[in-house]
Amino acid sequence: LEQRRALDPFRFDCMYQGHPSSKEGLLYGDNFKTYDTPASPDEIIRKANYTDTADTGTDYLCSICYDVLKGGQINITDVLYTQAPMEETEPATAQMLLRNGTRAALIESNNGGRGFARAVGRLVPEVRIAWTHQSRNKEARILSNSATALHLVRFPRGWNLRWPELYAHLTTYRRKFRANRWHDAADVVTGIVEREAAGRGQKRVRGIRFL
Repeated sequence: LEQRRALDPFRFDCMYQGHPSSKEGLLYGDNFKTYDTPASPDEIIRKANYTDTADTGTDYLCSICYDVLKGGQINITDVLYTQAPMEETEPATAQMLLRNGTRAALIESNNGGRGFARAVGRLVPEVRIAWTHQSRNKEARILSNSATALHLVRFPRGWNLRWPELYAHLTTYRRKFRANRWHDAADVVTGIVEREAAGRGQKRVRGIRFL
């Protein structure tokens, strides 16, 4: 089964995970770029993180660590994607930030995110923690930044096996906004693009406050 999933994750999800879906109308599909080896230190401009806390009991906390490279590419290095409560995700996020050598983390303050940011900041005082209130329309943000995301964002090869839920939610995310049950993964990828793609016709995330 693992071999079949590695060969065709989309087909595996449809046939063996009970998530049938058509490739028509997908926003990203399986078009995200991948990389084989981590970037060398001289290629990396900065190591950062973007986090969106869970909205309701069925939503996911999505926290993504990434490297910004000199050429503008954004290499995803680690992911925390879970429905676990904040008492578990706060220390887990802090550990991930340390594990990846993250220097700056941006956390959406909506839905209790400000308290989450303060809790994580106390656990990792060496990381620069900031929070931002996201007031722009989520649907418009995700749709308008999708092409830039596919152009700049790269995942490590085999990310479908490493983070299967994140992979499934991104690759099956549909252009018709209301047809999606979860928006958490697409929202964070969009936030990363908004934050890092300034100068490429994109708007930076506004309303940032540092702890």
